[in-house]
Amino acid sequence: MKLSHAIHQYLEWKGTHTRHGADCYGARLRYFINWIGDRDITKITQQDVSKYILFLFGKYATGNVVYHIRILKNFFWYTSISGNKLQVHHTLIKTPRYVPNSYPHITLDQYKDMSSKMQEETFFDIRLKLLFRMLFDTGMRISELCDIKKSDINLEKQMATITTKKTLQRRWIFWSKETHRLLERYFEMRSCIQGEYFFIPSTKYNGKLKLQNRTAERWIKKIGERFNIYLVPHSLRHSKAIQILDCGGTVKDVQQTLGHSVPQSSFAYLNWTPIEISKRASLWLKAIDGEDLNEIEQEMLKVRLST
Repeated sequence: MKLSHAIHQYLEWKGTHTRHGADCYGARLRYFINWIGDRDITKITQQDVSKYILFLFGKYATGNVVYHIRILKNFFWYTSISGNKLQVHHTLIKTPRYVPNSYPHITLDQYKDMSSKMQEETFFDIRLKLLFRMLFDTGMRISELCDIKKSDINLEKQMATITTKKTLQRRWIFWSKETHRLLERYFEMRSCIQGEYFFIPSTKYNGKLKLQNRTAERWIKKIGERFNIYLVPHSLRHSKAIQILDCGGTVKDVQQTLGHSVPQSSFAYLNWTPIEISKRASLWLKAIDGEDLNEIEQEMLKVRLST
């Protein structure tokens, strides 16, 4: 069986339970074909795969390579259990340990300050400010926001129904009164432009094109640059999770709001920031320095109530 045929079969299977995943996996596996050639899959050796992985490490960032390796491993696992006798064993494709960088977040005060300084003079000003506010208010992924259609939005109830990218589950999102005011203004200006998608990249093309993820990411980065903050769309999602916890919300609240399929994904937001760790460490060290334990307990109680 040719490698291209095996990949086609794998992607068909992958598409039965994760449509978005099949598209992403297909791009990486086609890159593998370009490197190794469309050979008989039974002739590909473990050494071939190892050489390919070393090639990737020499060209791409560690996070991208780790993602690529996981796809290769899953592909060879599926192809093997489908009855093909391979020289490559998926258990020997090792994924290196990798800790991704955490996303920076902004506080609620920063969010309000940034929003208050953004203009609302033109259609494009309003679109940009609305995009920024909706990402923070709802905790949506950027891909979910770009996929919103006009029919998904219920102006009367101040909510929208979206599809979670990873699980394809439908969930509700809600936003603040100030964001709703902007949304109504945008809707009014958007009404004269055709097209089903709510956010559009331009007033040209009759609204037939939807806003692309990469374009929205660039816009968010530019907002951050204006305020001397490194900002990406996922920063606002991260900020939303922290805001929920700061307001006394639970991990379940974070899971439901952000659309995590399992609560384990939401537990990551319980980690303390370096500032919070510093506060606690300084209090514990005061005990070593011989300071009054009752005063330390009172200070610790204040720290706990504030975080």
